[in-house]
Amino acid sequence: MTDEELRGMTPNEIDTREQFRFRLLVCHSSPCRSAGAEAVYEALVQTVKERCLDADVEVACIGCTAFCTDGPLVKVCVPGMEDVIYKQVTPELGIQILEEHVLGYERKSTQR
Repeated sequence: MTDEELRGMTPNEIDTREQFRFRLLVCHSSPCRSAGAEAVYEALVQTVKERCLDADVEVACIGCTAFCTDGPLVKVCVPGMEDVIYKQVTPELGIQILEEHVLGYERKSTQR
């Protein structure tokens, strides 16, 4: 991919980031996939659908985020907050991460 192609993708990526209140990014590099990243991704996608969170939460696959020996990795991105990376995520832990960040954020917001 050329620099020009990458620059061309930037506006789309910015639009995507602004479209969702929460982004759960699952590393899909070889080490993370071999450690179970696909199952984590599927659990997150299914839970988001079941709870009708599709409009607010994006679950996507990304490339390596470092920490290759600690996969699967999930990066949580919330606009205006520092990203959080979780290591050695199982499907069950992925759902807990979703609940903590998304549903926990919703509870805090309504208590104000």
